[in-house]
Amino acid sequence: MSDPITLFEYDQLCASSILEGSRAISPEAFEALEVFLGDLTARDEKAGQELHEVFRLTSCKGRKVLKAQNYVGVITAADAVIEILPKIGKLNRTEEQTRQTFLAMLAELREAPFKNLGHAPLATQKLPIAEVFISSFLDEVREVIKRGICSDYREWEGNERFVKGRINFSEHLRRNHTDQSRIYVEYSIYHVDRPENRLLKACLNKLARESRSAENRRRIKIALDHLAEVTASTNVRGDFLACKNDRNLAHYETVLTWCRIFLAGEAPTSFPGIVSADALLFPMERIFEDYVAARLKREAAKDGLVVRAQDRRKYLFDSPSRYQLKPDLVVSRPRGRTVILDTKWKIPSDGKPSQADIYQMFAYAARYGVDDVTLIYPSEDESSGAKLYYETKIEDRTVRVHTFHYALPDGKPEPESSKTTAIAELLKLISGQVNQEP
Repeated sequence: MSDPITLFEYDQLCASSILEGSRAISPEAFEALEVFLGDLTARDEKAGQELHEVFRLTSCKGRKVLKAQNYVGVITAADAVIEILPKIGKLNRTEEQTRQTFLAMLAELREAPFKNLGHAPLATQKLPIAEVFISSFLDEVREVIKRGICSDYREWEGNERFVKGRINFSEHLRRNHTDQSRIYVEYSIYHVDRPENRLLKACLNKLARESRSAENRRRIKIALDHLAEVTASTNVRGDFLACKNDRNLAHYETVLTWCRIFLAGEAPTSFPGIVSADALLFPMERIFEDYVAARLKREAAKDGLVVRAQDRRKYLFDSPSRYQLKPDLVVSRPRGRTVILDTKWKIPSDGKPSQADIYQMFAYAARYGVDDVTLIYPSEDESSGAKLYYETKIEDRTVRVHTFHYALPDGKPEPESSKTTAIAELLKLISGQVNQEP
């Protein structure tokens, strides 16, 4: 397999090396991507879901091109491994810095096992995203091995030279009517060959074939040595259903979530994104939303503020209840004022919010009865802060729509307790709003 091809959101792929402004891939890889997108569309239409648009098929100078949209992550197509990075990195960051920024944001994604990606060791900083995911999985495998590989009782039967458990008389008479030295018995044995370990081994075997990192392959071999007595799963779906949920297996929780990702062709995951045997892709809107929400929740609690993400209490219309409103963040102070914030993964034209964004924020202000609403955009540079605000009268209230530009992490290790400049500036804006006199 060739070296990974790195793209940014909205970059183009073409099965030709002569098309300027596009990254070239082999015709086989281009065709494989078209098939993947067709399967994805058919699956979503059948399920009645909103279509995932990973690439948009279009043309440029008479040639077919695939234009990346707002999904980031890694996808494999024929002989090509393609990693898609956030567009914000094209402005003032290297590919390596952008990759680290993406991983730091991904670490805050809800319902996913990426918590340690934001603290990736220096050794993984230059690895492609796929290898970083494998390295993170292997970290979890190492923790499972360190804390102990769990065993369980399983039923066993055989024609033995000893009596153990119970005798299966019908089978014994059938097999041993001329051989009195053996007896057919059934008994339970305590063994490591249980569903959780079989899934681990199946996942390790798969990654041993796919990983291009010598260090990752070395670590996979060590892990496989510890699971030598375990048979790899041949029924992934069945073994996932057979996994037990008890406190003795608490240290398996994260590693099994990783197994669901890497074995996704047979065991789909439940968190947002596109997870399949060939792809691990995430919508940047959700990553940005979860990143800001997680950081804000940690710091706002210290200031006595309550933060609710994806609030679903209001509808645009009361009778009948239709068109549910789901602001990204509702921040309030007990027995005080409330403000609403909504994240947008885009760079506003001329720094000004779109008309649709403004309409959305006024709907929030009207239905929630708040005076201050804020649009949060990613910052094009390293500075954060409020940029513009608009105000108008609604009956006897003054409604203000603020815009805030949030500087993304630069990929450098960050203490868990530290308050970044972006969060400090955002809290300053919020505190000024919730502390105003009614």
